[in-house]
Amino acid sequence: MMTRIISLILFCTLLSSCLDPGKAKNPAKIVESMTLAMTKKNSSIPYSTFEDVKEMQTYILVDVREDYERAVSTIPGSISKKEFEQDKKKYIQHNVIVYCTIGVRSTEYAKTLLPEGFIISVLRGGVLGWAHAGKSFIDKDGKETNKVHVYSEAWNLLPESYEGIF
Repeated sequence: MMTRIISLILFCTLLSSCLDPGKAKNPAKIVESMTLAMTKKNSSIPYSTFEDVKEMQTYILVDVREDYERAVSTIPGSISKKEFEQDKKKYIQHNVIVYCTIGVRSTEYAKTLLPEGFIISVLRGGVLGWAHAGKSFIDKDGKETNKVHVYSEAWNLLPESYEGIF
């Protein structure tokens, strides 16, 4: 477990030190490759695609990013981790889909919820994957926006029609 966390931290540090997102020729491919690596390293955690979410009858999207990230934008209909934690038993029969920038933090959070009996999955690709699928975001006032908090400059792998904030 600790080896995985250290490997992930090392990977993220390496990525942030050598990747200039402005020069990335195919950000969608980078996001997909990183997501694939994460799903392989965390095979005990279910991941849901955007298509999977559309098929679900009862689900709740939980944004595990920090408040300052959520203040820029969120996926419509999502709630914060804090909101979820305040009354999480109410969602025990729902498909709980957690997300963050690309899936690192949401995967760790999903691991804590699985033993509690939740029907849990991680949104594959997080907000980066959501953007590459052409999905919309809303700001804190509920208005559609193209601004997305991407954690840091190294994670600014958004499509050109979105604006990365970090």
